Amino acid sequence: YLLKTLDNGESVRLQYRSLHKISKPQADQQPQHVVQNGS
Repeated sequence: YLLKTLDNGESVRLQYRSLHKISKPQADQQPQHVVQNGS
């Protein structure tokens, strides 16, 4: 049970990380554009 929970947690963590990685570049690019425009 503990192992299963750990595996599940790791899987969710990996998925969350992948999602964050994919959405991070977009979020990073947008603020940069806003900052450039503001400047």
